[in-house]
Amino acid sequence: MERKYIFLLFASIFLGMSLQTASFAQTALNCNAPSAQIDLDINNVRATLLNGGDLFWDPVEAIPGYEVPKGSGKHSIFSGALWMGAVDAGGTLRVAANTYRQTGIDFYPGPVIKNEGGYDETTCTNFDRFWKINGNTIDAFMELAATQSTPLPLAEIPAEILSWPGRDNPHFSDFALPLNKELAPFWDADGDAVYNPQMGDYPVINPCVEGVYADQMIWWIFNDLGGEHSETGGEPLGMEVGVLAYAFATDDALNNATFYQYTFQNVGTHDLSALYVGQWLDPDLGSFEDDYVGCNVEEKMAYVYNGKETDFVYGENPPLLGVKILEGLKNRESQALGLSSFISYNNDFSERGNPIESADFLDYLKGRWVDGTPLTFGGNGYNGDTPHPYMYSDEPSDSEGWSECTAYTDPNDRRFIMSTGPVALKKGGINSMTIGVFWVQPTSDEKCPDIEPLYEAGRLAESLHKQSISCPKVSSTRNVQLDKSVIQFYPNPSNSNITITLNEPLAFAKETTLTIYNVLGATILSKNISFGDQSTAKVDLTNLEKGTYLLELSNGSQTWTERLLIL
Repeated sequence: MERKYIFLLFASIFLGMSLQTASFAQTALNCNAPSAQIDLDINNVRATLLNGGDLFWDPVEAIPGYEVPKGSGKHSIFSGALWMGAVDAGGTLRVAANTYRQTGIDFYPGPVIKNEGGYDETTCTNFDRFWKINGNTIDAFMELAATQSTPLPLAEIPAEILSWPGRDNPHFSDFALPLNKELAPFWDADGDAVYNPQMGDYPVINPCVEGVYADQMIWWIFNDLGGEHSETGGEPLGMEVGVLAYAFATDDALNNATFYQYTFQNVGTHDLSALYVGQWLDPDLGSFEDDYVGCNVEEKMAYVYNGKETDFVYGENPPLLGVKILEGLKNRESQALGLSSFISYNNDFSERGNPIESADFLDYLKGRWVDGTPLTFGGNGYNGDTPHPYMYSDEPSDSEGWSECTAYTDPNDRRFIMSTGPVALKKGGINSMTIGVFWVQPTSDEKCPDIEPLYEAGRLAESLHKQSISCPKVSSTRNVQLDKSVIQFYPNPSNSNITITLNEPLAFAKETTLTIYNVLGATILSKNISFGDQSTAKVDLTNLEKGTYLLELSNGSQTWTERLLIL
């Protein structure tokens, strides 16, 4: 680690000298640099989070912060960061990005709040922090909500629920939340657009999906208008970025995965065209000196593998690490884009090296080298005949494909940027991106390994994301969503069986399908049931583990859903 840090310090001196001649963009705010730090640590990963647009490292100690397995002292990522680039309606290039904070930063804590006297700079200080909640805390709240009527007793609501920074939370006491501001996501149980736990509201991953939350969730918000862009020297986009990081403690591949949901809002004074957003990564898969990288366009994934059979840190059978775009930026037809480009550059100052000028960051987001030439297929991706925005896009195990294995590159310290875009984002517009980071341990120590286990982990997460986090299951428009009073079930909470009753026997077909989903949207139980002459049906739930579930009754044209708690 010491050797890597010394080399980065040398690079920063060079880069700092280059940026001294740049004209930094002056903005209306004068915020302090971000300082907060926290760990996402509910499963087999300990991921360090920062609130300055970067992730996975400690910038004070210059040490890595993506530890897998948790507690092992072994790390798979040195650092990561968000990059954004666009052109406004007047043709001005606007860029915001971070790398190692050695020349400065482009992002500052909090939303951008404008009062009568101008911009409120105290907001930056107030939001220089994170909000963290575990799923078992929400479980306890759900049990309370299921057994008592609203308003719920204030003294019995968990403190983390009360202090969640949802819109206009009347119980938030850390500081005065900005009024009428969409902040941390929550399920609005009473539909009044105000986060009030006493009325049954609670944190969720997606505010349009009831009952879907992770085993741990951390939320924060930052912007690129809080001060000068001393990392890129670029003009600000005027972007607020809310982030929800979350993870699941499971007995499958998701126990080695973490997720990051970015919500972008253009709060600036310019319409943005050709907006690209990317995840930058400096992966150190154990030892930083022996990494290879690649991508799979169809899987929307960039990945890292060892360039040697044995890693100095992880030993034999070194792991694989992948970053997948689960849901990219949405175009004007609301279609989520996939992986737009993937490029790996050198830690030097060549035409294939570190970005220096603001235009370099956008070039990399678009799959171009810093001299403006396009990434090309084959070799090292430079000065080839065929433009191809996806570097090393064939499988390492494919002897005829384009990978670092077939390019015969020397394993070394890699860094890359993967992006999604371009889209337009007008003033006031909102867009989003969700990524997952996956880690798997292969069973063989091949130098050019099969990446399929990594793809399988990504597909599992994408399937759950499509089922529940993007909310087609709960918010389906194909069926008629019936009023809750038509059907009732009891007891709730339950520890064995439930009885479902039709209060209006003619309002719903007596032959129907019962489906039970867990909080990830995975199907736990699906069976046909009959209400019989008494308009009731009994369902055996003795095999369900403790937790929160979603019940769905459907006859093809009508749908009824309700939350169930198993104790």
